[in-house]
Amino acid sequence: MGYVDSDEDVAIGLSSVDISNSSSCSDGAYLIILSGLPGTGKSYFAKQISELVPCAVVSSDRVRKALFVAPEYTRYEHSRVFSVCHEIIKRLLMQSCKVVFDATNLNEGFRQPLYDIANQSACPFTLVAISAHIDTVTERLRLRMEVDNSKDYSDADINVYHFLRNGRQSISEPHIKMLSPRDNPRVLKELISLFQSVDDFSDS
Repeated sequence: MGYVDSDEDVAIGLSSVDISNSSSCSDGAYLIILSGLPGTGKSYFAKQISELVPCAVVSSDRVRKALFVAPEYTRYEHSRVFSVCHEIIKRLLMQSCKVVFDATNLNEGFRQPLYDIANQSACPFTLVAISAHIDTVTERLRLRMEVDNSKDYSDADINVYHFLRNGRQSISEPHIKMLSPRDNPRVLKELISLFQSVDDFSDS
């Protein structure tokens, strides 16, 4: 049986959400679902989006660290974290926010609830599948382990990368494929265009 989130947990989770502008929840709901292994650049890309477009970035790593001072990455903990993330996303979309969900989202079991949330909220969504060359990933994860960065909320190392790589599933929904960092500018332009179409529709 899955974890049922409480208002207290949702409030704690919300405290970890980055909202880039006070107008994030005024121009029309849109959900960006990021999918990718650790070290592929999801959090950096989410930050790039938020610097260009007012939006709320919901990070599973940040929600986890808000709920658990010393995460143990158990099945119960995972269920609790993602239940809270999903509830936060629902609430933000219902407030007409643009939301970026920064999590691995590597199989359809994790992605399907997000498709359902978007459909139930009657808002469009785009899934961005992010990858990176293994040498790039290795260097990023090496630096993560060696550098004390208070803004890096992930504990994943190269061993976690290889473990999770075996559990990836193909994506059933239409999606954007992106190789980080080469494709970041192109995909940012695509997303801004999609956001603009929603803004234009909400203004009509």
